Amino acid sequence: IPFISYLSALQKSQLLSDDMVNGVEISCEEKGSCPSSCHLCHHHGEQTSPIPVLLEVSRVVPLYSLVQDNVTKEAFKSATMSSYWCAGKGDVIDNWCRCDLSAFSKDGLPNCSPLRQPILRLAPYLEPSSTMVALEWLDVEPLIGCKISDYVIQHKRVEDPTEAEVYTGKGS
Repeated sequence: IPFISYLSALQKSQLLSDDMVNGVEISCEEKGSCPSSCHLCHHHGEQTSPIPVLLEVSRVVPLYSLVQDNVTKEAFKSATMSSYWCAGKGDVIDNWCRCDLSAFSKDGLPNCSPLRQPILRLAPYLEPSSTMVALEWLDVEPLIGCKISDYVIQHKRVEDPTEAEVYTGKGS
């Protein structure tokens, strides 16, 4: 459904009983990729592969309610995961793991652990409403290199929640 219709349904949802409100599926698809000018994150022959992430809503609810739900919050994180790059030493492994020069095992293979996860929280400078919410992304490591990602959000009316297609996405 068009986004304006979704917002309209949010306003009307207070007047309808729960069983009369249609569910809404929200999917987030990553369309971006590293710019070729970035020597830290550009891989030769790299193909752009969109990663679908489903944010499933069982009924039309305020966006503020969605980000309070832990499952939905994790899906938001997965859909908007930042990319971190090596800070001058070690190597980048699968765009999410950083190794120090001393973090190699006896057989020469990298023995590294994932970086700490960024923090996603409600932005304190904007009051959430039933139609709008501001999210704040806190990075815990300095950003070195860059990755450009554009997200397309699609809305689809679901008459019967059991017919909803469910996708799982992996953040990078």
